Amino acid sequence: MESLYVTEDEQIQMENLITKYTFTSGLVPPADLVFHTSEPAVVLLTGSAGNLGAQILASLLKDGRVLKIYALDRALDRSLADRHLDIFERRGLDTLLLGSPKLVFVEGRIQDKNLGLKPDVYIEMVNSVTLIMHNAWRLNFNMGIASFEPYILGTRHLIDLALSSPHPPLFLFTSSIATAQAWDPRCGPCPETILGDTRLAVGGYGQSKYVAEQILARSGLNVICFRLGQICGSLPTGAWATTNWVPIMVKTSITLGCLPLANGLVSWIDFKTVAQAMMDAAFAPLQGSHCLPNVLNLVHPRPVPWNFLMNCLRDVLFKERNGFKNLRLVEFPEWFKELQACGASGRYDKENLPGLKLLNFFRSLANSSAGPTNAEFAGTNFSIGKIQALSPAVHDARSISKENVEAWVDYWNTEVFHAARL
Repeated sequence: MESLYVTEDEQIQMENLITKYTFTSGLVPPADLVFHTSEPAVVLLTGSAGNLGAQILASLLKDGRVLKIYALDRALDRSLADRHLDIFERRGLDTLLLGSPKLVFVEGRIQDKNLGLKPDVYIEMVNSVTLIMHNAWRLNFNMGIASFEPYILGTRHLIDLALSSPHPPLFLFTSSIATAQAWDPRCGPCPETILGDTRLAVGGYGQSKYVAEQILARSGLNVICFRLGQICGSLPTGAWATTNWVPIMVKTSITLGCLPLANGLVSWIDFKTVAQAMMDAAFAPLQGSHCLPNVLNLVHPRPVPWNFLMNCLRDVLFKERNGFKNLRLVEFPEWFKELQACGASGRYDKENLPGLKLLNFFRSLANSSAGPTNAEFAGTNFSIGKIQALSPAVHDARSISKENVEAWVDYWNTEVFHAARL
């Protein structure tokens, strides 16, 4: 977790980027622009070869309301088909879905004019796409906002495509709770609305998403920005990338021989629920002439205590390790001190002690660990009334249970701990 202090220079950078990509020469939505939901839908999806993007793609492919999907991604050494087959296999998704005739892989770059596409392909998309789902963004909390400008530019290019359409599509954007991480808790939970204060957005990643929210809100399009919290593995596979901070913390804890305790709740929500929530919102009927909400906070409606998850992890890891000594449960500051001490000893490399790569992040968690027991651990509470009203998937979401934790550990074992199982 980054510092919640936003510098004046960062605020100026955000304002300049908002102005640059809102008022550049280009299309202006006509005054009589009419929005409507459309079935069957033709979807332009970005970022479909990532963890969340693959889950969204699988949901789209299974949905009878979707006629066609343009899966847009940049060209690399491996083909888009091969890259999607790999991510579907790793996440336990049905690979047969990738043979659907409604799936069209499109190589391009959202940073390029007309998305780097041939004119005939671009015009085809302009005239046919009814739903844009923009999920392509670099997940890096160490980069400053300037490094994310290509993604902001790409967002503007997608807006231009939408505004070129004779029937402008609904635009869904995967934003982040980091756009409002510095929200003052004395004002109550952070609302599901566009916020007008650059001081709320934390870190380059969150600040870039904040900028994108502002540009989209001023585009004249019908937009929903989903402020995503921590996404965790879904049942039954438990698929959760081992590069995330939670599995990194777990592997580090095994080396340290202890797991960290802290006050507070966690509202982690799984990939399937997130993808289905976006589908629910995309096909929600508009009431009269009213548009959908500009912002939906997508966090779990039934958070669980952090310490409940630590106890579950201890029990599951003890079982998985075939009777090896139990992990201790210690307060987060003590856990962090042990991490520092082990790192200073030089006896461990970052493969066995990966928490060393996130030392500042874990220091922040340790400093926040004595907070209130009824609030989000080391975070902000977010209002979810609008998302619950729109999405049955969120409204009916089950709390994280020990079954989820067992699935996570099984998946992490399969993915990365082949030589030294958890």
